[in-house]
Amino acid sequence: MIKREYLKPLPDEFQINVLGGASEGESIVLHFGNNRWMIVDSCAVGDDVLPLRFLSDIGVSYDSVEYVVCTHWHADHVKGLGKVLDNCEKAKFVIPILSQSEIMPSYFALKIYKKDLSSLDYKTVKDEYCYCMNLAKKRDVISYTIKDTNIFRNQVNGHSVSIDALSPSNEMYTKYQILWSTRDKMRFLESGVDPNKGSMAIAISVDDKLHFLLGADLECNRAKNDASFGDCELKCRIRGRSGWCNLHTDSNIHKSYEEYDYVKIVHHSSKTGYCPDFWEKNVKKDVVGVSTVFSKDNLPQRDMMVYYWDGCKDYYVIAPRLSHKFSQSKTIIEKLQDQGIVSDVIVIPNTYGIVSSKYSMTNLSYLGTEVAGTAYKCVKSHLY
Repeated sequence: MIKREYLKPLPDEFQINVLGGASEGESIVLHFGNNRWMIVDSCAVGDDVLPLRFLSDIGVSYDSVEYVVCTHWHADHVKGLGKVLDNCEKAKFVIPILSQSEIMPSYFALKIYKKDLSSLDYKTVKDEYCYCMNLAKKRDVISYTIKDTNIFRNQVNGHSVSIDALSPSNEMYTKYQILWSTRDKMRFLESGVDPNKGSMAIAISVDDKLHFLLGADLECNRAKNDASFGDCELKCRIRGRSGWCNLHTDSNIHKSYEEYDYVKIVHHSSKTGYCPDFWEKNVKKDVVGVSTVFSKDNLPQRDMMVYYWDGCKDYYVIAPRLSHKFSQSKTIIEKLQDQGIVSDVIVIPNTYGIVSSKYSMTNLSYLGTEVAGTAYKCVKSHLY
């Protein structure tokens, strides 16, 4: 099991902890110095809300959480979010502007009517949304984001830290508003309005030297079965008004960062999340990449993992996609280890994974990454 003293960062350490499993969803617990914390999205295993369990395990008070962020309202990002917000009483609640309350409840209802959401997912998302919005309004802590919205900018232990939302785009918001104003709800649903393309990606800078990208579930403007990336740049220019394409072409903050040291890879290392131009021009040669898993869509798939591995110095995945039942997880991992598919696995109870990456804010340097539970470091030679 990963040691507590590793997981609890020092005051001058910047730390990103990606939590999740093969079917449990994902959450990011971020330390941006001096015991200041942010939780991005939430997931749960049984009654365990993973971001809360993580902080409890390392002895961090929930009062140290300054921001709770929901990138978008999909079940794999919001399970337990109400409990997170309930316990983190001093936190601001940061959500994309497309989450405004006059739109979302009817959107959920339409999705279930069209059978795009299972009844269980619908109930999970709707309940979490209503609880979080009511609590956040009562506390008066809601903050909406749109492209290039600053969430936090200040000195932390003598270092300049900036946390910014890179999406959703102004164009996506306008599209939502125009369609919704017609009150033709079926047209609104069938117009291609997608929470993924309206999700909130986050960029973080430390002293304008270390740069981190949390990519949420943004997708490019490609069909899901389009495996060709040859004309991707042209599609980006022509159709780049939503999703990843808008962020990549129009976000001034994203452009100013030039190269990222760390990427929480967008949309579970999918085809529609892959942007060749980004991986060629916007990441450092020693970039750390972390992917989450979405078993319902069989993500990530081996053919795309090759592309992402080639773009990273170190590529981590939160869990083997094969794992669905908690009791089987250890057996599956051991089998994968025997086959040479995974390395550096540390088994922990409850069969979820942790990928924990640390950076020194004082020396502006990478300190390393540890994995626990179902998480593993991918080995290139085993992807072919």
